[in-house]
Amino acid sequence: MSEHAGADQAGANQAGAAQSGTEPAGGHILVLGVSRGGTTLLAAALGAHSRVAMLDEDFSGAFARVTGGKIGGVKLCVPNQVELSRRWHPLYALGTWNGVLRKSHLMNRVPRSPLSIRDHQALASLTPVCILRDPRAVVAAIMGRENRSRRVALYRWRRCLEVFLELERDRDRPPVFVDFDRLVTRPEVTLRALSGRLGLDYEAAMLQAPARNERYPGPVFDVAKAGPAGGTELELRELPESLWQAYRRLLAASV
Repeated sequence: MSEHAGADQAGANQAGAAQSGTEPAGGHILVLGVSRGGTTLLAAALGAHSRVAMLDEDFSGAFARVTGGKIGGVKLCVPNQVELSRRWHPLYALGTWNGVLRKSHLMNRVPRSPLSIRDHQALASLTPVCILRDPRAVVAAIMGRENRSRRVALYRWRRCLEVFLELERDRDRPPVFVDFDRLVTRPEVTLRALSGRLGLDYEAAMLQAPARNERYPGPVFDVAKAGPAGGTELELRELPESLWQAYRRLLAASV
């Protein structure tokens, strides 16, 4: 079969799937990660794909209602935006009226989304795509750029990893883990592997993610953000060794 004939057949297959109403091989996409953990960059890469309609921090479940044969996707941060089972309640809004309380550890345990991760999974067949980043870099960025306490920053990273470990137990639609360091240092290799895991053909446009990152635009993937980055001097003794081991195990299984 010629190259053009193969491309025509692939296009026909995609069109047929769209017309029949079947879901993509990998289902819809739920990008998850801790704040300052690379979720926005990863969502921009996936959103650059011609078959993906990616929403940024949408709390309504609209990803499951995209049309035109697209794969719906949404990016959310764990745990401050979305939790495994816990949901936002209007009464929690009382805690947002005061700046000090809004930044407190208590309010950082309250997700902003009225839909939990389990609710998202119930809306449509989806694959969680979970990005992992060095806790030292994450904690330093949350403390510095978001002006949150060390306790809040540590809680966010730890709770996010705990949620990832819970999702790992889902055998019918297991998550795909992405190594942030590998994404910024070897973006094409990483995005090719991720595309394959999601049942997508890799597209070069995905490499335009830094420029298409509307929150933090940049010309290229920034290798300086790999590793502990701004948290080189941090010693996170509050994190138990068992959590470090779980983190390293998930990294080893990441694309």
